Amino acid sequence: MYPAKGELSRNAEFLMNEIICISLILSCISSYVATNLVLKFAHKKRLYDSFDERKIHKGNIPRLGGVAFSLATILTIILVGIYVRYWGSFKFALYFATHSELIMFAVIALLLVTMTGLLDDLIGFRYRTKFIAQISAGVLVCYSGFWINNFHGLFGLYHLNIYQGWILTIFTVVLITNAINFIDGIDGLAGTLSLFFFVFYFIVAYTYTQLAILIITIPVIGALLPFLYFNLFGNAEKKKKIFMGDTGSLFIGFLVSVICIDITNDSENILGATPIAVAYCPLIVPCFDLARVVISRLYENRNPFKADKTHLHHLILSIVKSQKVTLLLIMTLALFITSASILLSYDFNVNLVFMFDVMIWIMVMMVIYRKLKKNN
Repeated sequence: MYPAKGELSRNAEFLMNEIICISLILSCISSYVATNLVLKFAHKKRLYDSFDERKIHKGNIPRLGGVAFSLATILTIILVGIYVRYWGSFKFALYFATHSELIMFAVIALLLVTMTGLLDDLIGFRYRTKFIAQISAGVLVCYSGFWINNFHGLFGLYHLNIYQGWILTIFTVVLITNAINFIDGIDGLAGTLSLFFFVFYFIVAYTYTQLAILIITIPVIGALLPFLYFNLFGNAEKKKKIFMGDTGSLFIGFLVSVICIDITNDSENILGATPIAVAYCPLIVPCFDLARVVISRLYENRNPFKADKTHLHHLILSIVKSQKVTLLLIMTLALFITSASILLSYDFNVNLVFMFDVMIWIMVMMVIYRKLKKNN
């Protein structure tokens, strides 16, 4: 159980706010500088995103934005971690001392996933290689002793044994990591959704003074802001536009999955809602879209990991003809489902909340397919 914010001493609360400010500023500045350096390097080496039938961009645009903000995030976390460990309060330092093994394995898993994404951006990897890397990262997390131990009644599962916990943990890492990777298809979508995820989890962590989540979320928020500026408003002709790439989407996906596992393991309600609803409701849109795309490809006897233009953003874009409107509609849907799921979980069983999310998703897809059919 996370301690209530009021249980912190005044000095500890001041230190927490200080950490937040330092992390946000440091990560934002370092991400801006790193993005400019990556842009110069990518244009010099002509490391551009490839063109194919799925791509909708024009011009030579690098896809190494994830390299910049992942480096900025890692640098900030290391510096803040050192500061907290040696100059912070005893309580915060004790956390790092007692969780050193977990932190070590989590860092190794994060580096494995991120390096896989980087190599994929640079030389290209088959989906099997990325899949193996994600499973391996999930195994490393479980081996550290950090795995889902409570499903809070979802699908009839409550307290889990180690075998159930390992399977669900690895599945969660693979699912969320691929969901973020799949949703990265138009300007600003993966970045804006990721920013939404981390702001949401920051609110949870700040309310319940969960130090580990705070130290992760704030640097990512700060690092994503410069990336979104270049991604959404950058000019390709002036060599100021950049994409996230697999480095960024796999990096973000793995961090989000770890945060979800941590929140899921809480024993009491968070923000008045069931922990598992709080953990996963922001991810409904990318996860449901991943499930829909994979199932439809399997139904049509196609490779489930073979890229195409059947993702949610492609379908909406073919209707509204605007990337910014598509981004706005998807973000509105994500905000609505998240808010409704949390409010409903106050009074309803988590399985009923899940069924509500499924019905909303089905209704949205019916409207989209009907509109597509009418247009065609």
